[in-house]
Amino acid sequence: LGDSAKHTPLNVDLLIALHEFSTFRQSLTPLRVLELATFQDGPATHAVHFFLTLLQDVNGPIRRGRGYEILSQEQRDDYHWIIDRVGKKAVQFFAEYVKFELGSNKRVPYQLDRDADEFLLAVSDKMFNLGVVDALPELTVRQHHVDAAGDQAARDQWLDAQRESAEASWVARTEPLPLRLVERMFGISVGERRALDPLRPMQTWQFQQLHRRQRSYKLKEGHLPTAAVVEKMVQNMPLRHRPFTSWLDYLYMSDYDAGPDRFTGAVHRLFLSGNLVEELATYLDSVAQSRVTRQLQAPARGRGRGGMRLLASGEGPAPMKVLFVGAQGPQLRHYVDGAFHQRRQRKSRTAVDVVVAAVNVDQSLVEDDGESLAYQPMPTSGAAASDQYRSMGPYTERGRVLFRAHAASTLRSAMAMYRPDLVVCTCMPPGEDWSASFRASASVQEYVLLGPVDSGRAGHRFLTWGQPLLFQQGVKGFGRAAAPPPAKRANRRTPVKEKYIHKQQYIVEPPFETEGFRPAEVASVSSVCLGTEDSPGFVGSYGCVTFRRFKQPKDGLFWRRS
Repeated sequence: LGDSAKHTPLNVDLLIALHEFSTFRQSLTPLRVLELATFQDGPATHAVHFFLTLLQDVNGPIRRGRGYEILSQEQRDDYHWIIDRVGKKAVQFFAEYVKFELGSNKRVPYQLDRDADEFLLAVSDKMFNLGVVDALPELTVRQHHVDAAGDQAARDQWLDAQRESAEASWVARTEPLPLRLVERMFGISVGERRALDPLRPMQTWQFQQLHRRQRSYKLKEGHLPTAAVVEKMVQNMPLRHRPFTSWLDYLYMSDYDAGPDRFTGAVHRLFLSGNLVEELATYLDSVAQSRVTRQLQAPARGRGRGGMRLLASGEGPAPMKVLFVGAQGPQLRHYVDGAFHQRRQRKSRTAVDVVVAAVNVDQSLVEDDGESLAYQPMPTSGAAASDQYRSMGPYTERGRVLFRAHAASTLRSAMAMYRPDLVVCTCMPPGEDWSASFRASASVQEYVLLGPVDSGRAGHRFLTWGQPLLFQQGVKGFGRAAAPPPAKRANRRTPVKEKYIHKQQYIVEPPFETEGFRPAEVASVSSVCLGTEDSPGFVGSYGCVTFRRFKQPKDGLFWRRS
């Protein structure tokens, strides 16, 4: 069920799958859901640990009533009654906990404010888990309706073609498929895209109720949801289209098995359709053309706008170097390389070429005295890029279709080896921020992120996307904090430290803005993005956001570009 003390999200897909087994249904009880899996010693988790332990006690509030009478089994199995009772008893328990900490342990009030945040977060997570388990029969029925969307006969026909023909299976995995195939087989259409909340329903409630509350250790019953509120959140929870997810696994599982990438948490995959590849190639081509235009319009040789080297008289434009990273980076690199190869064949001469490379990122590798690891060099011209497309194509190994990468290295080594002008990252690992390594390379003028946007499911919610974390006050463009005096923000290169004036916090700028980058959505690419979590009626979680450099780094603060 997950450990709410660590804020691990509940795996609803696994619960729905296990709910079909009668032995699992019988083992699910409210007390089982309220168990604390692990406990890490620390002042911020003491209250959570003691409260959840008290709920399991034979004389605890779940088993005995106000007059110390034993509660009936029907009451203990009523999830709605348990949710409301946990909410009331949690507030009473924390009031007694505060008295003890202030008296015996001599704790200071502001420390208990942080304890209250942690306590409310963990207890509300457990209450939501209770609501999910209570609604498992309804969720299972709804899941079956979602899975039935699309044409089952078209799915069977497509799979039969893959089994009967090795050539058809090879083409399906090595060439981008059209979007209309997904709409026909699974009923998921990009025409249904809409603005979706990047957070889960419970996380949204926590931001609206807990994040904005007056920071105090004095809790009220209104600080925790009621059973009716929890039930509404569970009903609004989106579900995955499981056949579509399995189909993406079939198409792109080789990408994860081939490289040394090791992802933790939920796996997200993009559908690398022909529409997506064409729109991305068009966008990269437009960036390259505008880059050359700025170089040609510059009056003299040197450094021009955007930090690019200006052209001397008679000198032709150099190709724009694009580096692909992420789990599906090698496969997307091959598709985009093929799109540019076809454009070179259709045109006798182009103003500028785009050359690409892909790296399997493994942050566990150790560099030897800063030396670069073995790698395949990036092409230096359009002709060399066409040769690369023919020589570095996919191959089969033990029945799997694998895509070649230019290197396997850490992000820092990859940036130093290739010094790209632009980086494309697909589905960054959840909770990890790779964008800092992109910005640290002075050669990078832009980086593009593909996958779930504005959430910790791909990257870090604040460090990557600039969205606030729970109980993080003063984030620019969010919250109720006011801007500090200009004199207090002399050094804007690093995020402003937490400072309180009259119980209000200074504005904290996202790291990408302090380091000279600004985000913008690439609407043409986002409009054709589909991924693992998309389902009929819930399309829009995946998108394409680019971060462009608007301020050049000073020497000594970033890696220099030779």
